[in-house]
Amino acid sequence: MVGVDFVTKEFKVHGLVPDVISTPPENLLILEFGSLKVANLGNELSIADTARAPTAISWPSEENALYTLVFGDADVPSRTDGTGRSFLHWLVTNIPESDLHDGNTIKGYVGPGAPQNTGLHRYYFLVYKQNGRITENDASDGYHGPNKEKMFTFIDEKYGSDPALAARIKAGVCWSPERFAKKHGLGAPVAGNFFQTQWKETSA
Repeated sequence: MVGVDFVTKEFKVHGLVPDVISTPPENLLILEFGSLKVANLGNELSIADTARAPTAISWPSEENALYTLVFGDADVPSRTDGTGRSFLHWLVTNIPESDLHDGNTIKGYVGPGAPQNTGLHRYYFLVYKQNGRITENDASDGYHGPNKEKMFTFIDEKYGSDPALAARIKAGVCWSPERFAKKHGLGAPVAGNFFQTQWKETSA
């Protein structure tokens, strides 16, 4: 069993606090992409290994409680340039206890897509305890600031020839789990985990 101090420490050591959240989770989110591909607070997994949703995921839950799960990329477009931080890859609300299959999937799982020449990306999973059922089926965190405008311009320039792809990228960029949590009164995350990955020749 991983202790509280170790989980919170690793979120700080790897900079997810304060890059993504201000308060680290206290509990470990168990996260497996197959028996030999386990997220372990910053270890490196390949893009291929994590292309599909985890095969096992669990956290310490309370009876009759509802939870929200988020998965995002902290390093958009790269760790040295966090203008687009972060990118939403998965969002599920109204999860009873830790039964993910009975939750409400607002954004389906999208595997990591760290671009070439952008180095290691930190991919985080966070779980928030809800105060009640979330009725909105909307992933928006309410942010419409200058960083989003800058990223939208970049996306239009790079993916303008594929409007559908550009729209999908725009929908996930500059997304903050903390802003989403505040919008829905969720407080600090109760569990979390993360891994790192980067583009390699085998990713293409």
